[in-house]
Amino acid sequence: MESPSSIPRTMVEATRSPPVGKPTGSPRSYVGSGRSRFAGHRIQPGHRILVAFAAVLVTAGLLVLSVVQWTHSGPSSFPANSVGSVDNGGRLADSVRVGLNPGGLAYGAGSLWVANRTDGTVSRIDPETHVVVQTIAVGTLPNEVTVTANAVWVVNFGDGTVSRINARTNMPVQRVVVGNQPVAIASGPSGVWVANRGDATVQRIDPATGRADKAVEVGGSPSGIAVDATAVWVCSDTDGTVSEFDPVTLQPGKSILVGGGPRGIDLTRDDVWVAS
Repeated sequence: MESPSSIPRTMVEATRSPPVGKPTGSPRSYVGSGRSRFAGHRIQPGHRILVAFAAVLVTAGLLVLSVVQWTHSGPSSFPANSVGSVDNGGRLADSVRVGLNPGGLAYGAGSLWVANRTDGTVSRIDPETHVVVQTIAVGTLPNEVTVTANAVWVVNFGDGTVSRINARTNMPVQRVVVGNQPVAIASGPSGVWVANRGDATVQRIDPATGRADKAVEVGGSPSGIAVDATAVWVCSDTDGTVSEFDPVTLQPGKSILVGGGPRGIDLTRDDVWVAS
């Protein structure tokens, strides 16, 4: 496995993170505060995480919906260290062998991107052909992935960094230093957001420059993060809560007790969904 330090410096720019700060009221122009999803009974605790892109894929036992419909009979189970799809009839379709201990999975730039924790790599999969078209070395213990336009962002739990991959070239072009034990990552109109479990902080990365803002304390032990134009939501598996933060000031809003050690969090138009 290629270590983070072995990637040529001409390929990767290490961008250091500013120190931890407190929430401030200074405005940004990219987004304004909006109606909270917590206004009324909007949170959906106890449900398994909602699909992103109307699909169900399985990554080492994690089920997700696929838009691809297959007409042939599929296997009875998926092998370890693979990604596979389930058709509209509930049948297992072809699987794709990836790296060791695959975890985070995201779709964007016309491809599926899978973080292989043990290998320290990301596999790029063509969803039409079910073929791994590229395996890309990132940091230590990559955990989750998000995609913005033609950039793929990978949070590396083991070395406190976020790897940025150019989706056009399949090359890692930047490594952003963030907080301790970054566990989750999400993107939205206000930028790329990272939850640092070890520091109990969140950080925003500017997708245009790849530079991280100061880490802001959110309390608890962050285990998942989701974002849209109006808010940032952070779940804590130790507190059993989901908390809302303003994406401009990072001032806290409501905190909802959901119990059950929530880890996964995602959004629909009106609701916050939590996997406990």
